[in-house]
Amino acid sequence: MLNLAVAEQDCVDQVEFQWVGLSENERRLIGCFRQMAERERHQVRRLIDQLAKHPDDAES
Repeated sequence: MLNLAVAEQDCVDQVEFQWVGLSENERRLIGCFRQMAERERHQVRRLIDQLAKHPDDAES
């Protein structure tokens, strides 16, 4: 039981450390994304996937 508590605290510490490194705009974007319905999230993920593709990869 104690090991689980320690592991959970380590996870919380890691997430908080990662959150500190984000800009205000990134935090706002994450907040908006969390408020979206699942369907909207899916559409945003599809858009991001398309935007992240290299132009040469998109042709094939």
